[in-house]
Amino acid sequence: MENWIATVVGKMHLHKIKQDDLAAVLGVSRVYLNRILNGKDNPANAKANITAALDKLIKDKEGR
Repeated sequence: MENWIATVVGKMHLHKIKQDDLAAVLGVSRVYLNRILNGKDNPANAKANITAALDKLIKDKEGR
């Protein structure tokens, strides 16, 4: 597992964010996001896009 993926998964766990929620923000299916997080797919800009989407979810969640 790439280091950035481990960081994303850790943040998701820490902030109780589900793959469904992150996938919705990214505009992809949960199955596709799961493939990326498991290293089966490696689309261009995945790290930047997923990290930004996760940071947005965390910020929105903390703002409630």
